[in-house]
Amino acid sequence: MCEINSFTDLDLSHNQLHGDMDTCFSNMNSLEKLDISANSFNGTFPSLLFSNLTNIEFLFANLNDFSGRISLSSFANLSKLNFLDLSYNDLEVETESPFWLPSFNLHGLHLGGCNLNSHSGNKIPSFISTQYLLESLDLSYNSLIGSIPSWMLYNVTSELWLGGNNFSGSLPWLSGNSSSNLAVLDISENKFHGTISSNINWIIPKLYKFNASLNYFEGSIPPLDGMRRLSILDLSSNGLDGEVLIGVTGNMTSLQYMDLSLNKLHGGILPKNSSMPNLKWLDLRRNMLSKRNPDNLFKCSLRFLNVAKNDLSGELSTQLPHLPMLMVLVLRQNHLRGKIPEHLCQSNQMTILDLSENNLSHCIPSCLANIASWNDVSRGISFTAYYKWQGDVLVAKNIRTNAIGLFTAIDLSSNQLTGAIPTQIGNLRGIHVLNLSNNLLTGQIPPILKDMVNIEALDLSSNKLSGVIPQELTSLTFSKYGMLATMTCQASYQEGINLTPFPMKAMGVILASVDFRCQQDALRGGRHQSTAANGRAC
Repeated sequence: MCEINSFTDLDLSHNQLHGDMDTCFSNMNSLEKLDISANSFNGTFPSLLFSNLTNIEFLFANLNDFSGRISLSSFANLSKLNFLDLSYNDLEVETESPFWLPSFNLHGLHLGGCNLNSHSGNKIPSFISTQYLLESLDLSYNSLIGSIPSWMLYNVTSELWLGGNNFSGSLPWLSGNSSSNLAVLDISENKFHGTISSNINWIIPKLYKFNASLNYFEGSIPPLDGMRRLSILDLSSNGLDGEVLIGVTGNMTSLQYMDLSLNKLHGGILPKNSSMPNLKWLDLRRNMLSKRNPDNLFKCSLRFLNVAKNDLSGELSTQLPHLPMLMVLVLRQNHLRGKIPEHLCQSNQMTILDLSENNLSHCIPSCLANIASWNDVSRGISFTAYYKWQGDVLVAKNIRTNAIGLFTAIDLSSNQLTGAIPTQIGNLRGIHVLNLSNNLLTGQIPPILKDMVNIEALDLSSNKLSGVIPQELTSLTFSKYGMLATMTCQASYQEGINLTPFPMKAMGVILASVDFRCQQDALRGGRHQSTAANGRAC
């Protein structure tokens, strides 16, 4: 390949190439673009090799295993260099020593995860202040310290990635009549504090994505209705208080993803006069929301709604409108009461329903078995298709389900649900987790549960179930999670005794801590007869 020195564009990316870069690449003087990203090249970074490519404009060496300490001064004479990406290797990149002046004017510079200036005070590279054509700058995950200079918001015209550092202080909100052209601003996982400017909607009016999560911002969320292009908003894990977007009364038609979780917000889920018709993902868990939800919630196109661990109360049916496109609903650890509304059964795309740890009562609606996605073994939600998925959503015997690619689940545990387990539940062939524990369910375990062929965790513990454990359930394989089977057979005159009345296949088991009232011979593995009444059908 090196013998063909007339190449101008060479793309070797996303392969399994490994070892050292051949030094003959330095003879390919005609190269204008070289992309070796996403391979397994290792060894010392070949600075000398690249510095000889005097016509190079685009150099992508990211996502490899290059190691060693390099100085960016080795690229100083590449006057045509337009875009440089060295991110996510095992490098230590120095920009301050030795002194140098760049001959290039970059449009893109990506140095994410490069241990930038670890021997020069972890400072922002000073030469960047001379790069007036920058469209994309990535300095994320470098342990950089200090504050953000205001010129950075001016110099970078499209994407600025600063997450995963140790920046502190307040943001240098622009002043005067100038505004930034940034479309992406990511300052997550830093130590910024203070308030988010009330003028952010005209300071950075063209934002498409704004991520300020995992900082120490305080105060209320400013009006954002002037940011017409805003599609992704993440202000989670801060100290924000006040009502949710109290200033948003305009039309935010572009907003699709909003994560305000782990703050101190109160009031209702959305402001009364807001309009977010394309909102698909709304995460408000771990706040202090308590007000009844406004009717405009049904005007959204929600696929994901998480309001876990808040102070919502009242009848669930009045708090939750019909959301036909909903795929994930998480309302765990609130104070909701009443029946599970049957209009949930019309959400045919539902994959995860978590209403656990509330005060819900009455019977489990049998119509839940009509939800199409729970009957289809091939369906589930791909969390990677969305912006991100954080845990704290579903727990089945302390096994958390965050970051599972395809997943379906129902968690109705720790409520006051009564009646029998609907036999129709057995039709849920696509369900991975079913948790009905810690309720007041009565009657027998339906043998038809054997048809739940995708089940990975089944928890029926701490109810008032009776009768025998159906032999048919031995056909379940519980393909992914192995758990301890604890079947409690409790005679009226005897302490509870652990009993495994039949072998379970593979590594999984049924989590059914059932209250049996049985004859003593059952404790020795013999046949036992139930003296408890069957559960009342709903």
